[in-house]
Amino acid sequence: MIKDKASFLIGEAFDSNLKAYLRHIADDFIEKEGYFRAYSGIKHPNHNIFYQDVIKQDNLEKILDETIEYFSEKGVPFTWWVSDETINENIKKTLTKKLRPYGEMLGLAINLEDLKKGFDKPNALYVDFLKNNANIKEWTRIVAQYFGLRNNDTRLIDDKLEKYDLSDKNLGFKKFMAYLSGEAVAACTMMTGDKVAAIFDDEVIPYYSKYNPFILSIIYYPLKKAIEMGYHVGLGIVDTKRINYYKILGFEERYKYHKFVFVPRRK
Repeated sequence: MIKDKASFLIGEAFDSNLKAYLRHIADDFIEKEGYFRAYSGIKHPNHNIFYQDVIKQDNLEKILDETIEYFSEKGVPFTWWVSDETINENIKKTLTKKLRPYGEMLGLAINLEDLKKGFDKPNALYVDFLKNNANIKEWTRIVAQYFGLRNNDTRLIDDKLEKYDLSDKNLGFKKFMAYLSGEAVAACTMMTGDKVAAIFDDEVIPYYSKYNPFILSIIYYPLKKAIEMGYHVGLGIVDTKRINYYKILGFEERYKYHKFVFVPRRK
């Protein structure tokens, strides 16, 4: 169990790793007092995000209008995130005038010494991180299938990742792949900021998505690698459909984000 004396650090770690994740795919990232905004160019709302921390109520509507105008000019949908600690009825009322509720993301945490396997991995399944840029397109293909991205967006992710040297041990993230008898079937990103290992993009290709061991493996084995690297705390920021997989591995729910979405009209 995550010790109570460390609880105040957990919220900061979630926010910090979320920012780091968004920065690594963003074309434009700004951070100001009370919020940050990330634009990736990818035409999916989960890849263009406005995160509200503390914004005075009398400024909220103005910032909301500016944000809608910004993403509308870019021609991409976006999601507005608010933590459970921040949201209240006034904020909900203001946001839902122009945005649509879009579900929740849960922040889960674990002391990695308590990580449980709790599943049987198929013998032919192998999980490892990308040690160079050779297999970036395979990794992107899995993520693109999960989100239903078009070819242009898939190539855009390829281009973003190609600018990094994945052999750099100080990069701040690792891209993991799972292979079944040589076929790439699952992928994830592990961010390594604030002395914690945070899992994002835990995706399995549609054909295998109903098989629990594939989903559990692409979470469990990267975290085993994190233990080897000296990390003691693991985080996951996941939608409600994923929570049970993390709980099987020993994660606890520690944080919650509320999401609202805006989709601009086609020009």
